[in-house]
Amino acid sequence: MKKRNSVFYHKPYRWIALFSIIIILGFLPSYAVSFYQLSNTHHWHGGLSLLWLILLTLQPLLIEKGSRKLHRILGWFGAGLALLLVVSTSILFIDTVQKNAAKGGVFQMVYWVDIFLLPLFIVLVTIGLVKRKQPDQHKRFMFLSVLVLLPPGLGRLIYTSFLFPFDLPMRYFYEPMMFILLIVLWFVGREEQWRYWQTQLVFSVVLLATVSAYFIVDSDWFMNIASALASWSKS
Repeated sequence: MKKRNSVFYHKPYRWIALFSIIIILGFLPSYAVSFYQLSNTHHWHGGLSLLWLILLTLQPLLIEKGSRKLHRILGWFGAGLALLLVVSTSILFIDTVQKNAAKGGVFQMVYWVDIFLLPLFIVLVTIGLVKRKQPDQHKRFMFLSVLVLLPPGLGRLIYTSFLFPFDLPMRYFYEPMMFILLIVLWFVGREEQWRYWQTQLVFSVVLLATVSAYFIVDSDWFMNIASALASWSKS
């Protein structure tokens, strides 16, 4: 039986560019408004994230144009960039989780989802780099790593575009944010005929994170974890 080529991996830079634009548009308004109130860590994180999205969009385009040597060089640059991005994300998570989780509800749910997505991003990028000499696997891991970055920007875009203008509660962005991510992952899996374990893994982890987030809202143990992380960051 002839294998079906996924539409997502035919000129993947188009899809990565689309998801990157969604992420950037989601963060841009709040970043611009709060620019002078943000810490240096926020600015570094924003810059690293932008560079990462540009790099991930550019890399498959270089392969299509036959620039494999430049692709490899930028790949090693990307490995260091990914490490810095993980560090900045972890620092921001630890520094802000107690303050924002104290706001309750959807903030706690978002931080809970991040607990799943950050390790998933690390696993996908790490294996993607290890599999760099196996193009089909390499591009699949790297593509999925972009998808797990989608919720933070997508959630902000939903709020600023559809909730804030109509004075609707911020709480309502969570379900459409996670539903859209799951739908995209479902389409990726369907296009692949669910042959690949990495797509199955990402879909399962995202689904688990989405559902389990409802059970941690206002739980004492989650707030204790947030407090412990905040205390550790200040020590």
